[in-house]
Amino acid sequence: MLIGALPTWGHSRSWGYGPSGVLGIVLLVIGVL
Repeated sequence: MLIGALPTWGHSRSWGYGPSGVLGIVLLVIGVL
């Protein structure tokens, strides 16, 4: 799951979904845990 989140973070670096991307990853990590 974490490996799948890495490309998402890299894609969110487009400075369009910065905070949203980070929050999304945090929610995904919490969901996995």
